[in-house]
Amino acid sequence: SPNRVETVSLRPGFAATLHENDASVLTPPNRLSELGRRPQAAAVAFALETGSGKRTKTGAAAAVLASAAAFRTAKLLLKTTAPVASIIPFSLPEVAAAALLGGALARFIDVATDACASVPSWGSPSLDAARAGLATGALALLAGSPAILFWGSAPLKAALLGGERGRLAVLAAAKCAATGACRASPLVGGVFAPSLIVGALGGAAVGSSCAYYSAAACLGALFRAPATGALLVTELFGAPGLFLPSLAAAAGACWVAGR
Repeated sequence: SPNRVETVSLRPGFAATLHENDASVLTPPNRLSELGRRPQAAAVAFALETGSGKRTKTGAAAAVLASAAAFRTAKLLLKTTAPVASIIPFSLPEVAAAALLGGALARFIDVATDACASVPSWGSPSLDAARAGLATGALALLAGSPAILFWGSAPLKAALLGGERGRLAVLAAAKCAATGACRASPLVGGVFAPSLIVGALGGAAVGSSCAYYSAAACLGALFRAPATGALLVTELFGAPGLFLPSLAAAAGACWVAGR
């Protein structure tokens, strides 16, 4: 629904309310209502950096063709439009901070995953999956916010809108722990979107621009795919100026994370 409202609480008593497809309620430079549109170049980069395209020319060509076909199909069926380009202020200190944060947060997710995987099984995959769900729910209750759960794009949008720095840092840590618990479970749903959210939460605690860079950096470090992280953030927000600083942050984060 064009008028659907997403609300994600960042701290007790505070909520970030987001109107889908209504950019008038959002202040520049955030074109958050367009988030999730047309990241076809990032899809190609991801295949080239992590998948079959990394190994063969045939795989690379297949990645390009598959991405182009998927983009055209989605455009025809969903009638998607290109996001309006946004101008994101460039800040070298925030790029450096994003590199450190992205690498550290990616490493934190790995450590949390290993710690949860080392816990003895409860006897069946179903019970182990239920345990991960209990742990995630408990973390959400302790953090006092559903922002660490998966609510579509709402947690990412809320993080990019900012908030109290200490609270954002706590949520980033809680999200890392919850992601590790789910990642170690038999029914993991993936860490692509969670890595963006973790990075955005941590970066928002430093500054508004850092949230974008850190989102790209965390994803890039976790998957060893810095170009993917930079291209994804650039395409999601329709801001070409994000690419180079995000790529620098993601490359630095890979080094920080030891990848």
